[in-house]
Amino acid sequence: MQIPIPSRRTQFFVTPQRRQYVDLIEAARAAAHQGLPASTATTPDDNETTIERQFTQEHIDTANAAASALHDHAGNFGRLAEHFPTPTDLTAIVDTAQTRIEHELTADVDLHRCLDSYNLERSSLLAFKREFGLVHVPKDQEPRIWLFAKLLAIFCLESAGNTTFFAQGNQLGMLGGFFQAAMISAVNVGSGFCVGKLAVPHVNKPSNRLRAAVALAACVAGAIGFNLVAAHYRDALAASSTTLHDSIGGLLRAPLGLSFHSFLMLAVGLIAFGAAVWKGASDDDWFPHYGRRHRQFLSAQDALHSMFKTTKGRLLSHEMGVGHACDETVGRGAGTLEAMSEVLKGAQQLVGTYDAERAQLEGNRNVHWTCYREENKAVRSSPPPAYFDVFEPFPNLVARQPLAEMHGRMDQLRRALDELRLQTGEIKAHGPRRVVALERRFRDFLKGRTALDLGVAERHPDHLRVGDDGREVA
Repeated sequence: MQIPIPSRRTQFFVTPQRRQYVDLIEAARAAAHQGLPASTATTPDDNETTIERQFTQEHIDTANAAASALHDHAGNFGRLAEHFPTPTDLTAIVDTAQTRIEHELTADVDLHRCLDSYNLERSSLLAFKREFGLVHVPKDQEPRIWLFAKLLAIFCLESAGNTTFFAQGNQLGMLGGFFQAAMISAVNVGSGFCVGKLAVPHVNKPSNRLRAAVALAACVAGAIGFNLVAAHYRDALAASSTTLHDSIGGLLRAPLGLSFHSFLMLAVGLIAFGAAVWKGASDDDWFPHYGRRHRQFLSAQDALHSMFKTTKGRLLSHEMGVGHACDETVGRGAGTLEAMSEVLKGAQQLVGTYDAERAQLEGNRNVHWTCYREENKAVRSSPPPAYFDVFEPFPNLVARQPLAEMHGRMDQLRRALDELRLQTGEIKAHGPRRVVALERRFRDFLKGRTALDLGVAERHPDHLRVGDDGREVA
């Protein structure tokens, strides 16, 4: 071992018992004059022991501080390692997705409400068709705006046609004639639509056929009578007689005793009434309430289809999110490993710093010993003791086992991270199969609750026809 030797004489001081200072040079000379240490001595004398004790204490303090800091690093390392993901975490992601899917299927209130509503409307429609032997597909209602537009067109055409008839003899001329024609047209169109909507369909229902026919005949007779009164009123108005009594009297004396223009007005009124009846009757299915029940069924079916898409999207999002969650878990493991690497690097730097400080303390002690021994050799008359050439190194007081354990744990976790990446790849590779299985299971679940084929909209379901055995047939 190469012993550091000062380039010039320097006064080195030590502190025995940390209460006084001793000049090393004077102490070495004084010991040499006394022949100390003896040539046969094998252990350092008191002065050398004092030097040794001083630097040994500094070494112990340094080692204790380093050991405490290394213990803290090992604790941080262990806490980070506890949060490192495991293969069980990846399995738990898949299981959690399955659990959420099960919850969606069993506890989704909106889905089950739509299923119950669909089954209720479907059962009601089937029972209705079975009761009355209906096998045809009901007529779809046209948009309400088109219906009102057509009724308004009938109203305007009749009003325009009758305006000229009522303008003769009216004090307001064309304006007054239009108001009178509009009132008559409103009665014809409104009553005709109500008759066609409410009375005509019931003629097709066996239990209501007689009553509906009587009501229909009464309504038609009333419409004819109303238009006859209006025609006679027009003749009376043209003859400068504006009382309703004259109109009714003319109707009773000669029901068809009308002028040519009044006959035209009668024909226009009955045509408008008939057109309104046809619009009311053709607005819905010819069998009463069948169209309304079928529309309720279609509404429930559309709601179920919409809920199907929404629920399916949520279920698939759970399944599709498995791969992303696994990637996040692997990323979290990589981040944890990187943080642990930083802790390990800090622990290595700590041990390296301790080794450097230990070497520096050992070197300072050796410099002090060298100065003391060389001065003693120069003054003494007897040979120096043999131990003057021996410099015992400072022992290593900081255990390297925590550092070795951290290195071993790092290697283990690197292999675990590679296994996590491999397992994630396998989970993502099986993702398409899980998605197909989920779609099949969802369809089976809904088919078990309904008779709806979710692949094709059941807007005109042929299998709603009822066979002789009372069962639905395709």
